[in-house]
Amino acid sequence: MKILKSTLILLGTAHFLLAANGSIMGIIGDEKTKMPLSGAEISIQKTNFITTSDLKGKYIITNITPGIYTLQAKSIGYKTMILKNIQVEKNATTK
Repeated sequence: MKILKSTLILLGTAHFLLAANGSIMGIIGDEKTKMPLSGAEISIQKTNFITTSDLKGKYIITNITPGIYTLQAKSIGYKTMILKNIQVEKNATTK
C-alpha cells in the first residue's frame, strides 16, 4: 500500500511540473497541391525535441519550456522549411 501512495504522489507532482510547459502543434503539407505530408520531420532547433507528421500531416511537440523557438521541417524531396520566433507559452498550445 505504501508503494501505491508514493507512486500517486510522484505522478501528481510530475503532472504539476509538466503542466507549466507548453506545446506546438500543426499540419504540414505540399505548398502547391495542399496535400498533407506524412513522415515529415519537425524539430525545434538547438533542442532535443523532434517528431514526425502523421498520415494527415499533423504533428505535436509537447512539454516545451516557455520561450521563443525556431522550428525546422524536413521531408524527402522538399526544401527544408524554417519558422522563426515561435512563441511557446505556459499551459498553452501554439498552432
